[in-house]
Formats: sequence, C-alpha cells, structure tokens
Amino acid sequence: MFYLVISIPAILLLLVLALGCYMLGRNRGWAEAAAPQQFAPPAPPK
Repeated sequence: MFYLVISIPAILLLLVLALGCYMLGRNRGWAEAAAPQQFAPPAPPK
C-alpha cells in the first residue's frame, strides 16, 4: 500500500509535465511553421 501512495502523485506529476512539454512544443512548432522559409542563402553584402 505504501508504494501505491507514493506512485499516484508521481504518475500525476509526470502526466502534468508531459502535457506541459506537449503544449510548449506544439506552440513552438506553430511559430516555426508560420515563419517564412528561406531556401536560398542570404546574399553577400556589396
């Protein structure tokens, strides 16, 4: 029973952390997808 009492908060904490990382990564991915992509290298200064 002692292991059950410790493991339930640990599992909940891991779920919250995983959900937070998922949301952060999804928002960062949206920001990268919205940015214009550069296919050519920048022109050298004249």
